[in-house]
Amino acid sequence: MNNKEFTEKYYVNRKNSNCLKWDEGLAEYHDDEIVPVFVADMDFRCPESVVEGLRSLVDFGVFGYAHIGDEYYNEWIKWNKDHHNVEYKKEWVRFSLGAVSGIYHTINAFTKEGDAVMIMLPSYPPFKGSVLKTNRKLVETSLIDHNGHFEMDFEDIENKVAKENVKMIVLCSPHNPIGRVWTKEELTRLLDIAMKYDVLVLSDEVHQDLLMPGFKHSPILSMDEKYHSHLIELNACAKTFNLAQLSHSHVLIADEKLRAIYDEYTGYHHIGSAKYLNAMGSYFAYKGGAKWLEGVLGVVYENYLYVKEKLTPYNIEVTDLEGTYLVFVNLENVLKGRDVHDFAIKTCKFLPNFGDTFGEDYASWVRLNLATSKENIEKVVNSIINNI
Repeated sequence: MNNKEFTEKYYVNRKNSNCLKWDEGLAEYHDDEIVPVFVADMDFRCPESVVEGLRSLVDFGVFGYAHIGDEYYNEWIKWNKDHHNVEYKKEWVRFSLGAVSGIYHTINAFTKEGDAVMIMLPSYPPFKGSVLKTNRKLVETSLIDHNGHFEMDFEDIENKVAKENVKMIVLCSPHNPIGRVWTKEELTRLLDIAMKYDVLVLSDEVHQDLLMPGFKHSPILSMDEKYHSHLIELNACAKTFNLAQLSHSHVLIADEKLRAIYDEYTGYHHIGSAKYLNAMGSYFAYKGGAKWLEGVLGVVYENYLYVKEKLTPYNIEVTDLEGTYLVFVNLENVLKGRDVHDFAIKTCKFLPNFGDTFGEDYASWVRLNLATSKENIEKVVNSIINNI
């Protein structure tokens, strides 16, 4: 199935469906011409395996207490082995209602109020929120921008880790919003710093399956076992298969001592159990969604190439997309003194995630969601060009 055929089959008009992106997000503007390209979910119907599998559970009609069976773990383990060449073990797995909840739980379990926690800018906004709202000390390091290709500043990371006595680094892998898929070499350098200064690395990998051609994701727990005592990984398939309503995420802890600490915290607060229906949505996706994912990635990559090809000739910086379906775009050179919010919403008629939410140095940037129809992306891009 080519990209056009996939879009014709799976693209849905989400207006008037209580959609956060198409309904609530646009409600204050009263303008039907605005195209929303914010919020990290897709405008595509889920794989048939998910729809049909959940329908069978609904038709059964019993929603009492249930447990996650071995078939779930087996399918999840197989998916990650097949797609990322990583050998997970069932005993490593704990659950959270979404990755952000897992971040909060991990920060609370392994650090105390006043401890320093590092994030990398530009950063998915809940990373900063999770540090500040748990009364930890926020330490920021900025990624180095090489004309759209961002890299970690290892010298700055090590200096701040040592100076601020950082206890935890929150990593985004693949990175949202700049679309990097970190190499094993980059991860090794980061983990060597973590080991040297006894820092726990929490790696949010919810975008792990959304990879552009030629790129491979390295799960943090696929790295050398010597690092396991300093690692916690979060993964899920909500982004992969558009399952945001079915909040379900894995907190993966290979080290037995770390698991004991985490279990003590979650047990005390009576959190960490999985919701059966939510988990089964993921199960049905892992079991039967691989071909659907290929179709999504084809559409996303085509949309990315269109954005890159059309905007870069106008001196607009577009990040190199290696993973995720989100592209970060710097409009600084075309704003000409105009406010970026007004330029996007009022002039160009699109609603992105604005860069200042990812870090104050990114006020001229916008994040665009490419998991939509080519027609929507063309409207956004052509409107930008026509209003330069």
